[in-house]
Parts: sequence; structure tokens; C-alpha cells
Amino acid sequence: MVCKYKSIYNKYVNSKRKTKDTIGALTKPDDSEAETNEDKADVLNTFLAVYLWKQRLKQMNT
Repeated sequence: MVCKYKSIYNKYVNSKRKTKDTIGALTKPDDSEAETNEDKADVLNTFLAVYLWKQRLKQMNT
């Protein structure tokens, strides 16, 4: 069945593969905007590290 509708199937699969290259504006701890991808990665890394650290503390206290 897939072979019969191969072009339609391929078009569907390829439409699901597309990803966005950018993320929205992020604010650094010093209230400036992260403009480069490296800055955005650093901001997200810091946020996730703090968030996960807080989650671990919650688990240890319960």
C-alpha cells in the first residue's frame, strides 16, 4: 500500500522532518537579551541546571 502512494507518503514524512532553526528571545541574568545561539544555549543550560538542582533538593527533603 505504501508503494502505491509513495509520493504522498514521502511528502508527509518530509513535512514532519522540518524543524525550526531559531528560538525566541531569551533574557540573560543581567537583563540583556541573548542574541547568538551560543548565548541562548548558555541561558537555557543555566536555567535547566538550576531547575534540576531545585528538583533534586525537593526529592532529598521528602
